[in-house]
Amino acid sequence: MRFRALTGDAKEILGEGIWHGRLARVHAHWRSLAAEGALPDYGQLQLASLAPDLRFLATLRVDGPEFLFVSIGEEIAERYGPSMVGSFLADQFVGPTQLDVVAAHRACVDQRVPIVSEVTLSEVDLSSRVPFQRLLLPFAKADGAVDHILWVMAFPA
Repeated sequence: MRFRALTGDAKEILGEGIWHGRLARVHAHWRSLAAEGALPDYGQLQLASLAPDLRFLATLRVDGPEFLFVSIGEEIAERYGPSMVGSFLADQFVGPTQLDVVAAHRACVDQRVPIVSEVTLSEVDLSSRVPFQRLLLPFAKADGAVDHILWVMAFPA
């Protein structure tokens, strides 16, 4: 899995690898919530404005060094099971993939920027065998600490 931090405006981001319209739309909404130089507060997130992309979203709460799923969209639940809600991110993966996935989320928190991951077939759960791209969007409390990550998935058509 490759992941990279996304900085700059939408034109730069589109050139950096957000290849799916869903990711670009949700990223644009996230940017619209952020004050100059600050991350948006999770309470500002207007999920209704993200329909029909809600099926592909998940929310994780930053819990110290862990990431806890607090909600998942229908498409994610159908592909990976509804039991993700209430579980920790690291418990959903094993081996090198687990390290890469957690590292991408940690980078989102530590660098305080969106992260895009491109996941290849060899890294995906063999039962689904579908590559995807994932966008991680950080949300922060008033003190600036990242407390939530919005997880957006895009599968090939």
